[in-house]
Formats: sequence, C-alpha cells, structure tokens
Amino acid sequence: MLFASVGVVLLLLAGQGQTATERFGRQLGVIEDTVVDIAEDTNVIRDNLSSTELVRNPRSAADYFRNAWIYNMVRRDAQGAWDSIQALYRNHAPNKLDAAELYFNAGRVAVTRDQLLAQMIEIGRSKRDASMLVMAARNVDTNQQAYALLEEARQIDPDLPFAHWDPFRTQFISLVPGGSHQQQYEQAQRTLRGAETFMEVARRKPVASYYFLPQHAPDMESFVGGQMETYRSSVRNWEQVAAGRGRL
Repeated sequence: MLFASVGVVLLLLAGQGQTATERFGRQLGVIEDTVVDIAEDTNVIRDNLSSTELVRNPRSAADYFRNAWIYNMVRRDAQGAWDSIQALYRNHAPNKLDAAELYFNAGRVAVTRDQLLAQMIEIGRSKRDASMLVMAARNVDTNQQAYALLEEARQIDPDLPFAHWDPFRTQFISLVPGGSHQQQYEQAQRTLRGAETFMEVARRKPVASYYFLPQHAPDMESFVGGQMETYRSSVRNWEQVAAGRGRL
C-alpha cells in the first residue's frame, strides 16, 4: 500500500495535479484542436488557390464568366479572355454589367471598335440582354445613339437603373460642345431628370444583382445620390444664364 501510494503521488506530481489519464486526455484534446485549426487553414489556402483555377467544363453563365475573368485579370491572356467571354454569350444571356464590360474590354484587342459595338448591339437584341445594350450605349459616338439603345434596354429590363440613365457615360453629364446657353440648360435638365430616375429605379431591387462580382462594382447609388444637389445647382445656374439674368 505504501509503494502504491508513493506511485500515485509521483504520477500526480508529474501531471501537475492531474492524473496521467486526465493529462493525456487534455493533450489529445489540444492535438485535436490543432488538427482542426490546420485543416481550417488548409481550406482557406485551397479556397484562395481555387479562385484562380479555371473551370474545366464550364456549363453555367457564372462558369464561363469565371474563366474569362481569370484569363483577363489573373493570367493576362487576352485571347483566352475573348474566347471565354464569347462562349458565355453564345450559350447564355446573363444580363450582367460586368460581363458586358468584360466583353467590350476583351474584344477591343480582337476586332475594331465599330465591329465590336455592332456585335454587342446584335447580341443585346438577339439574346434580349439589356446589360449588353447598356454597355454598347456607353461607348457609342453620340448621345442620340445612346438614348436609342437605352430605350431598347428599358423595353427588355425596366428594372435595370442603367437602362434609364447611365452615369458612366460622361457625355450625359458634360456640357454640349459649342452649345448655346439654352442647350446647356436643357442638357443640365436631362442630367437631373436622369439622375432622379436612376435613384428611383435603383430602389426596386439591388443594383448589385446585375453583377457577377458585386464586390468589385462601384457604389453608383451613393455616387449619384451625392451628386444630386450639384445637378440641381447646375440647372438653376444655366436657367439664369439662358434667361439673361446671370453669367458663369
């Protein structure tokens, strides 16, 4: 009994007040937690690596866009991006603004600008893809052409704010080149009405739903909302100038 008691005391001292079973159990628990932590870290690494991996057999619109985006942004492979984004629109009509923008950016190195815009307009009409028409309208030469294309886009998807007014088209906001005071006043009015309509339509559904990667999309609702007073002030100023009661 004396020897047995001494043995137990020695085990307790070695285990710092814990029995060997308790100590080993605690150590096993630590090991298990460490294994779980390592597995979680490995999953994070795998997820980060997979974000740059191509989809071998793309089927969905998101698959095709993913490949085109990786070719364009990660691998800097212009031809791969162009092939993938064309495949997207051959098989789908995504109605996503970032897909349409990628089509335009990738296509500029493959075909002439006029050919590219003609292709985009044809795709927008045949596929009934409003976002493609918006992107074409953003890049055509005149505001008259742009307004006509946006009208077509609205007929396809009236809930797309950019189909009503596109703040990315600087010609909608800038002064009329060589225009009279009256023309500048009318341009300022169109800008204000367009911005008000954009904000009204944007409340119908999340603008982010029109992007495959909304995290990379600018917050145009905040931008347009923050510009409203500037647009109103511009209308007032040009109204006074056009009426001969003020000057810029």
